[in-house]
Amino acid sequence: FDISGVVGTGVGLDPDGEPMIRVFTARPGIAQIPARLDGVPVRTKVTGRFYALQEAPQTYPYQRWERPVPIGVSTGHPDITAGTIGCRVRDPANQKVFALSNNHVYANMNNATIGDQVLQPGAFDGGALPDDYIGTLADFEPIQFCTLICFWIWCFPDECPDNPIDAAIGESTTDLLGNSTPATDQYGNSGYGTPDPVIYGDGDGDGDFDNINDLLGLSVKKFGRTTGMTYGQISETDVTVDVCYDDTCTNMARFVDQLIITPGSFSGGGDSGSLIVTQEGNHPVGLLFAGSDVNTVANRIDLVLNRFDVAVDSGEQEPLTDIAVTLVEAPASVLEDETVQVLVTVQNAGNEDVSGSIFVSLYDNGAYLSEQEISGGLTAGDSTVLAFTWRASLIGEHTLTATHDLGDDNAENNSYSAVVNVAQVITDIAVTSISAPGSVVEGNPAVVDITVENVGNQNVSSNIQVSLTEEGFLIDTQTIYGGLAPGASAPLSLTWNTESIETGDYTLTVAHDFSDDNLANNSQSTTVSVTEQPVAGPHLQTGQVWASTERWETVYLTYDYGPNMVVVCTPNYDEEDPSGFMENPVVVRVQTFGPVGDQFQVRLAPAVAAYIEPREAWVHWMVVERGVYTVAEHGVKMEAAKFSSSVTDHIRSWVAQPREYQQSYAQPVVLGQVMTSNGKLWSTFWCRSESSATTPPNGTLRVGKHSAQDRRRRTNEIVGYIVIEAGSGSIEGFGYVAALGPDQVQGVQNNPPYTYGLSDVTFIPSGAIATQAAMDDGDGGWAILYGDNPVTNNSLNLAIEEDWYRDAERRHETEQVGYIVFGY
Repeated sequence: FDISGVVGTGVGLDPDGEPMIRVFTARPGIAQIPARLDGVPVRTKVTGRFYALQEAPQTYPYQRWERPVPIGVSTGHPDITAGTIGCRVRDPANQKVFALSNNHVYANMNNATIGDQVLQPGAFDGGALPDDYIGTLADFEPIQFCTLICFWIWCFPDECPDNPIDAAIGESTTDLLGNSTPATDQYGNSGYGTPDPVIYGDGDGDGDFDNINDLLGLSVKKFGRTTGMTYGQISETDVTVDVCYDDTCTNMARFVDQLIITPGSFSGGGDSGSLIVTQEGNHPVGLLFAGSDVNTVANRIDLVLNRFDVAVDSGEQEPLTDIAVTLVEAPASVLEDETVQVLVTVQNAGNEDVSGSIFVSLYDNGAYLSEQEISGGLTAGDSTVLAFTWRASLIGEHTLTATHDLGDDNAENNSYSAVVNVAQVITDIAVTSISAPGSVVEGNPAVVDITVENVGNQNVSSNIQVSLTEEGFLIDTQTIYGGLAPGASAPLSLTWNTESIETGDYTLTVAHDFSDDNLANNSQSTTVSVTEQPVAGPHLQTGQVWASTERWETVYLTYDYGPNMVVVCTPNYDEEDPSGFMENPVVVRVQTFGPVGDQFQVRLAPAVAAYIEPREAWVHWMVVERGVYTVAEHGVKMEAAKFSSSVTDHIRSWVAQPREYQQSYAQPVVLGQVMTSNGKLWSTFWCRSESSATTPPNGTLRVGKHSAQDRRRRTNEIVGYIVIEAGSGSIEGFGYVAALGPDQVQGVQNNPPYTYGLSDVTFIPSGAIATQAAMDDGDGGWAILYGDNPVTNNSLNLAIEEDWYRDAERRHETEQVGYIVFGY
């Protein structure tokens, strides 16, 4: 299936009756298909794509049938066109009858709700509520659709779960639903009558095909809503096939263990749901659901019937006396010496009334407890619930079994059991978690977060005092007022003030004062290191690195930021690049190394849905230390932060995550970067204010990551960002100009470069960082530097880039870009 154009595979026989592997293709001339696999010949067959047969043409006017309606005629959920009633099936346990058809006929491709009504005829043939009601949707097997990757106008399966059946059942009655085909079809041909309740090839009576290979070459027939009575042969078994559920194949599902029937005239649109039976004996074989111009696809009928635990209903029922204990309800766990109620459900699952008394006994691990009487018996289909009282006197696992004394035709369901665990009474308050910073700068507070939980099974109603100590010296206390119920927990935060504390390692212990049955979990400890005050300053470093889509490039720094490094990068597109870099969109990926703060790595990631040739380009970068910086202390109003982003925005969902400014800005310039690498699943930074189309002002700030038109799910990633007051000045010897530019920058396929004028540059520029502010264009985008010399003393050249996932065009509405230019 990785070969483009392959739509299915199966097992068949060649003209000499020898086994072969069949490969179904959407078009002729598919390359790379081998002639043999493990010595078995491989033969291709051009079938075109396979479609669920739900587009039902109108064929004749008399689609409505008198009740009870025959099988093989028009039906459907009110929201679909029309399909076919396959047959009537019966649940042997409760004798209910159902109409059998496909999920896409009765459950509207997973979009229906259990209890929705079923029509005969289908809506396309004039069926409407309430006059044409024949039942309600009772159950369906959900269809698991493929995840597709779309490139330009083509879509390819990415992940395709295996589906065994496309089937559903609608509960009905024998007054509304018959079990035979019509005497004649719309062309005057006779129907085949009533399907046999025994499926083909089930010699041992277990409800499965004894040998699937016996179906190859089998002559079959079907009666369907559109093409009536048709005849064919099973040409392939063990079929895996991709089936389209709409004209454009954007809803595709992969089915396994299917049957293929030839010729193509065997079925047409609207025949979905037809029961396929043998030409001799009417033994059920398959449930029709899809096809192409040359083949029909069917689910194996044994898989369908076993999924719903039903049998084909021939209308003939042998007298059956069957009293069943169908349920024993008791708590899964109780406490020692607790008295509980045990509910026992008894049902007449047969078709014969039972008029005499029925005695039901309850046993505990085989030991008799008590007995109750159902006086007057039970009529066929009726049930009753008996309530027993049981005292849980012994600790351990108890199997409670209810059984009746009636000698009936089915002894297998005369008993039913439930397991109950009897637990010892335990009072246990525990400190279940402790979290504190590994290090804290001297003079700063260290917050210790803990969880206290009632892990016992007894309610504790008294107050619980929790203390934080260091080598026996009390630091802080909190009280849990009113105690804790079993299973309940209380998160607490206690604070250690390190003012006047010498540097070094300290062991902090949290403990509660409640006397319980388990002393081992009453406390927990953690170690916190008190470190010296760091040298104040953002420790700005900037530069450029030659990056590639093929490898990580390491950037070495002259300052060790530890875990506080914040990196922001911008790629530089050069239209003169001989490698053709401009042909494909990329984003910059960054990865850091936790506590190792004197280096980071950069790589280019393709934002496309297909393989591209390797690309290389210059990437401008800046690094500062996480913190808040002021003009008075540092010569610049700026802050740097990073956080774990749990939201990935994309087309039709531009949310971002709320953050708070750490100081007030007249005109903040926000620059950011995704600082982790998530394999091939790229993402890039973006920011906004009150709405997705408004740039961050002072007050409201939202930042995060987005994946434009690629809506595949991402895991959490670290996002770093820098906020700086617009203006010019110097940071630790670097001259800079920062601003939020006008709303005029467009895409790489518009007419780049888009130039911002620079008027306050009093230094020689060495690099620039640019970040798109807000999101005017719903397709998503990110800012790039443009040209072989993107930053000069008086101008900054820019463009907006887009991905290649839902489409390949890279034209873009005008956007605002925030930037900072550096120099010496």
